[in-house]
Amino acid sequence: MWPTDCVQGTKGADFHPDLNSNAADTIIRKGTNPKIDSYSTFFENDRITPTGLVGFLKERNVTSLTLAGLATDFCVAYWAIDAVSQGLT
Repeated sequence: MWPTDCVQGTKGADFHPDLNSNAADTIIRKGTNPKIDSYSTFFENDRITPTGLVGFLKERNVTSLTLAGLATDFCVAYWAIDAVSQGLT
């Protein structure tokens, strides 16, 4: 597993203070099980537990995404693979 980072309730998990999240429809949480790493934004790494993002996007008829991130070989890759597996492009 990766080193501990972005732990709920710590400064490392806070949104940047300049980010205006007031207009956000929802906030998708992942990595809520401390025994499972979480790379994808769609599913926990058990590949079973959904984050709710799929339903959120489908309810809004979203079919295409633009992905960005730092850990392309893990988080972004898992996110992209899961997006395609859910019928998104």
